[in-house]
Amino acid sequence: MLLPKNRSCYSTKTQQNLRAEINKKVPDGLGCVHFALNVRKSSNGTMSVGNGNHWTYFIFNSSLSELYYGNSLGWNLPNNLVTTMKPFFEVLCSVHGKPYIKPRRPTLMHHVNDRGSLHNCNEKCFQGFPLQTCGSACGLCPIFMAALARKDENSWKCILDWNKPDKVTMDSVRKIKHILAYSSFLRAVIISWLVQDEVSLCYLDEKKYTRRKKEQSKGFTG
Repeated sequence: MLLPKNRSCYSTKTQQNLRAEINKKVPDGLGCVHFALNVRKSSNGTMSVGNGNHWTYFIFNSSLSELYYGNSLGWNLPNNLVTTMKPFFEVLCSVHGKPYIKPRRPTLMHHVNDRGSLHNCNEKCFQGFPLQTCGSACGLCPIFMAALARKDENSWKCILDWNKPDKVTMDSVRKIKHILAYSSFLRAVIISWLVQDEVSLCYLDEKKYTRRKKEQSKGFTG
């Protein structure tokens, strides 16, 4: 789900639509809810949701026992994150027949470790999560993380396994991890989704892509 940049748009209609979707999907076994959150960084370094120029990834399960916040620039948690998301948390609690209780602090996927403009990963960071060193590739992060959760759940879960994804996983998500180096490629992948009306991650893995091309070639020649 994507929340608009203008925080005033998080009201009434937007919330009602999202609440309706969550309310409809939870009984059918909804596992997690994914959000692309727009954030801004003030002059004093504090973060807030809305009215910004940077997109981040927020994921939580339907029981609110697991919450992860991923910022590809390594910024801190927005100070109004829980307040902004409270209406959706309340829906999940009501569907499960529980009173609303403020969830625990979300886990940061890239920890703030210095005051500089560029983030340097440390041992606390989720090593498979996207990291950027530019100001133009942030929107790719939540898009591909959500796509990965849908199309390659095992790799997605490995990324959420703190700092210990295996080498195979790191190789398979290399283009997503290094979103600046592969930003043009990843944008082309999104365009292919729109053209083909299908989300596919085969282009991210050279072996899978080669195998798919061979299968398509056989189909044309057969």
